[in-house]
Amino acid sequence: MEMVAEKGQASAPVWWRDGAVGPTYPVIYADPPWKFVVRSEVTGRDRSAENHYPTMNLDDVLALGCPAARDAVLFLWVTDLANGLACMEAWGFAYKSFWGWEKVYPGRQTGTGYWSFDNCELLLIGTRGSPPAPLPGTQPLKLTAHPVSEHSAKPDFHREQIERLYPGVSKLEMFARAARPGWDVWGFEAGVAPDATSEAPVELSKAENAGELSATAAPRQEADAITASLPPEPTLDEPVEISVEGMKRGSHARLTIYRNEDGSFAIAAAYQISGLGGGASPRTGTIPTFAKALDLGLEQLETRLSSTAAETSSVCTDRHRAIARAGLKWIKAKRLDWGLA
Repeated sequence: MEMVAEKGQASAPVWWRDGAVGPTYPVIYADPPWKFVVRSEVTGRDRSAENHYPTMNLDDVLALGCPAARDAVLFLWVTDLANGLACMEAWGFAYKSFWGWEKVYPGRQTGTGYWSFDNCELLLIGTRGSPPAPLPGTQPLKLTAHPVSEHSAKPDFHREQIERLYPGVSKLEMFARAARPGWDVWGFEAGVAPDATSEAPVELSKAENAGELSATAAPRQEADAITASLPPEPTLDEPVEISVEGMKRGSHARLTIYRNEDGSFAIAAAYQISGLGGGASPRTGTIPTFAKALDLGLEQLETRLSSTAAETSSVCTDRHRAIARAGLKWIKAKRLDWGLA
């Protein structure tokens, strides 16, 4: 085994399995270092994952588990479908669907494999409890193509979709290679474990993400002006409901913002296009500010209405598209009024 990389062993604490105190997460994204059995130690081991990082056998992955909340979604990368389904079941999740990564190799490369060239990988999706599914119309395509980079590294695309579908929700990446804004990370290459006392990750601003932190905060009067322009905030007993105006009778787009007991905010969205259909997303989120909750909720409605406005199938008529465009126009105007543009 001289070819196996000498990078040590993972030492991140496993609080959820060891009975220690630690956070749980409603969204977990995991890319386990699956051990792959090669036919030949001489000809196959040089391309094995073990030559790049420590791996885990199936039994160890199954026994590991994850710090999932009562209602949670698991996004699990797999190299073997049967092992992936076994892992999902062992971790307490029911399989629901998958996203596929079509690997784009440079030149004439096609990947490896015994029965076929492995030019795709699967990200299994499973749930426990009753987590919300994506708002209808906001789901990504099942199969998307992205270039291959360093060994086993996954495209950013899939994490970006998770961030888009579950804004304001605490998220954990297991077996992370590096820290990512808005996520807690756990694993060998990440080098750190989540703070056992934290309940949710801190969301960084765009400037912070770009490394453009300033020594002074933005002028206080500007922040006060934005706050003053917003609708009244919800209380624990009375949520705030915002209905999109300008849509024809029988159609609606509605955002409800709730205040959680810890002072954070949650959102739920619903829409209906008369004669076409609609959908709703249940209450979800631990969003730190009312302005952020309002922004994210409007974004959910915009995504759905934009999808309808751009729909070209025979089921969606010009009237349906006009209703969606009217809703989008109202949201754009309100964003300006509320300082959210």
